[in-house]
Amino acid sequence: MSNRNENKRIGVYVCHCGGNISDVVDVEKVVEAVKDYPGVVIAKHYEFMCSDAGQKMIETDIKEYNLDGVVVASCSPKLHELTFKNVLQRAGLNPYKYYHVNIREDSSWPHSDDPEEATKKAIREVKAGIDYVKSTKDLKKIKAKAYKSILVIGGGLAGLRAALNLENMGLKVILIEKSPFVGGFASRLYKIFPSGQSGKDVVNALINEVKQNKNIIVLTNAEIEKIGGYVGNFQVTVKVNPRYVVKDHPKLKEAIEKCPVEVPDEFTNGLTKRKAIYYPYEGAYPELPVIDMSVCTKCGECTKIVGDSIDLNQKPETHEFKVGAIVVATGFKPYEPKEGEFGYKTYSEVITLPELHSLLNLTNEKEKTLTYNKKPIKTIAFIYCVGSRQAPREGEKVNQYCSRYCCNAALHIAQELMKRFNGIKTYHLYRDIRSYGKNELYYLDAAKSGAVFIRFTENEPPEVSKEGEKLIVRVKDTLTAGEKLKIPVDLVVLVVGMVPRENKRLEELTKINVGLDGFYQEAHPKLRPVETFQMGLLLAGTCQAPRDIPEALSSASAAAAKAGSLVMKGSIELEPLVAYVDPKICNLSKLCISECPANAISIKEYEGLGKRAWVNEVLCIGCGACTAVCPTEAIQLKTLSTKQIYDMIKAMAEVS
Repeated sequence: MSNRNENKRIGVYVCHCGGNISDVVDVEKVVEAVKDYPGVVIAKHYEFMCSDAGQKMIETDIKEYNLDGVVVASCSPKLHELTFKNVLQRAGLNPYKYYHVNIREDSSWPHSDDPEEATKKAIREVKAGIDYVKSTKDLKKIKAKAYKSILVIGGGLAGLRAALNLENMGLKVILIEKSPFVGGFASRLYKIFPSGQSGKDVVNALINEVKQNKNIIVLTNAEIEKIGGYVGNFQVTVKVNPRYVVKDHPKLKEAIEKCPVEVPDEFTNGLTKRKAIYYPYEGAYPELPVIDMSVCTKCGECTKIVGDSIDLNQKPETHEFKVGAIVVATGFKPYEPKEGEFGYKTYSEVITLPELHSLLNLTNEKEKTLTYNKKPIKTIAFIYCVGSRQAPREGEKVNQYCSRYCCNAALHIAQELMKRFNGIKTYHLYRDIRSYGKNELYYLDAAKSGAVFIRFTENEPPEVSKEGEKLIVRVKDTLTAGEKLKIPVDLVVLVVGMVPRENKRLEELTKINVGLDGFYQEAHPKLRPVETFQMGLLLAGTCQAPRDIPEALSSASAAAAKAGSLVMKGSIELEPLVAYVDPKICNLSKLCISECPANAISIKEYEGLGKRAWVNEVLCIGCGACTAVCPTEAIQLKTLSTKQIYDMIKAMAEVS
């Protein structure tokens, strides 16, 4: 199976990496060991191969020795594989006739205690790289048309920010939101950090920009029905459910008032009621109210007032779009404590942090005393890490991650409470305060303002009970050597974390990766932080991980930048790291089709051969799953064939 006796002309270059490699690996010995290896015509070592001088050396040798392949042994390919491929291209050699051997991370760093064995390992790796290059072929990047339009799924802050950034690039944007109004969770917040603005103000500022842009189509009450195609050319079917309010009318507010149906208002977390026909708040977008058919009795009171502005028989509409990329910004939902968890739903005076925001939104700005259930609130206990950092429990799904934003959000709102209302006293019961970065100032300011901090352990959480009219919080304080405290308070606020929003249908349609924490998973946290393993599918905001508002907006801008870079030219170029089929030996077992995670393999009619497997190169993600199950080895990766794997193994095994 080996290619070693073929007449190849390969250059090998070993880097010192400024001592990172050469302090452990004997680079001269590596060069000496491979300079006469079959196919090698030149072998050198140099202090910094990635330097201009090092690159020039390789470029000159390619031309002078008429090289048809290059191996560089240096640091991680993540850093400089592209650097050296560009060198080959400048010298007129196909960039895929190259192999990058990582002898820094593979040999030098992990075996710094044994230079001799590290050197032997480096020699084996370089020889394997040489035999890999012998079987390389000239490859070209895959080109495909790209529609200069983007689908944004989710109309919260991240979705709105991404849409605006994309429109600013001159791209058409289709923004879809599952609920009847855009704005998401942020629009319910009383005040947000660090700006101190109300959530409505922040959301409305973005909405006003969106309304001024004709290149942004906003569809609410909408959901994805179907997604087909691939990066640059996705075909998306969207179903828009009816609002039943079909046009504006000067008496719509009167129609809302006359509606006899009242249900708890989710916008205020159930603290108030709304009608079956409603707006969530004044200035919400779209401006038209919506009728909630799950509670509407079709009594007709509203239609008596506004006539044909309401159509109770309105049907869903289906729209089809062609887009070049998709940004997923579906957000999160707050953790809802179980009944009885820290007294939640057992005592009415135990509420969550989002419910506190709603309470403050409903309180007149001129009021100097906070009231709840018609009682004045003077003392509040905040219990942190509710729904986050949960201890594993057998047979139960728990949230072991830290939600990150909660400590800052609680500290900020506590400060706002103490500024706005006279005589408010706050107690903060926590396991750890994680007010990272500049947010540490919230903790310091709260402490200076008289907030009392009490630290408890995971195994001994606070207990909430009631004695008379007062809630009693019992806790063992580790800051005072385990002293048992009994704290009477008027209100307990559970500082709840973020949990992923479930959307099984979207996950099935996009094949998006879901992490162990339930949030959508990026391809790489540092190198590809907003990309998924599905090319052209990007992540924005809190669907990916718990984040505060500035972080969510930053990730939305990053996702927009990446999506825009894919489609701006009207075409895309993809690396040929894909599978291909030799139809002459394919027996159409169909195992590759069922194994492919990207649905990139289908059946095609080949002239003179009949039906065989075929790979859509634009859809293929180069994972190699198909090659592992093919019984005839008819399907191979262009950049790593089974033969190359055999040759590399044999090269490494034969070196003593």
